[in-house]
Amino acid sequence: MGTFLPEKSCSSNRKRAVEEMIKGRDVATQLQNLLQKPCGGDGSVLAEELVVEILRSFTQTLSLMSSCCDESGEVCQIPATTTQVGSPSCGGGGDLRSVDSGESSKMPAVKDRRGCYKRKKSTSESWITVSPTMEDSYAWRKYGQKQILKAKFPRCYFRCTHKPDQGCLATKQVQKIQEDPNMYQTKYFGFHTCGALASRKQHYY
Repeated sequence: MGTFLPEKSCSSNRKRAVEEMIKGRDVATQLQNLLQKPCGGDGSVLAEELVVEILRSFTQTLSLMSSCCDESGEVCQIPATTTQVGSPSCGGGGDLRSVDSGESSKMPAVKDRRGCYKRKKSTSESWITVSPTMEDSYAWRKYGQKQILKAKFPRCYFRCTHKPDQGCLATKQVQKIQEDPNMYQTKYFGFHTCGALASRKQHYY
């Protein structure tokens, strides 16, 4: 007797994919309404959190659709997406800020002299990419790894290989996406000043 488990599983994945797309649409609508309001308060922080949620929703949808293609025997080619997350500012120019998903992403709150809490902003420019690989065009050396609270996968820390000889201060943090272990979220800090692209081969030690 034959079994129809793959078809049932594929149908379930499609239903979940539709739910994720609806969630992404609703969050995008919230972001649109927020951006139409005057800047002020923690609006930029909320906007960044909404952007991260939208990215997570679409990443999950692509993962579900890809697994559905695998079960049906079809070949799905989903291109890697490079996403830069920046926060709009009231003066016109946007400044890039560190944004992450999950519990580990929240910036620490610090008290000012008036006793009010406010978020501590990153001093260096940073941006996020989502890709099926950790590799990029630069050479990196791994210098640490940390297990994040409530996260299934550890976060790995890398610095530019040319830091000792050329003083390049670029760093990055790489972590598998919990909802889609086939994808990596990479957070970059600072720009490369070494000026030397690696030959598409990274150095992980």
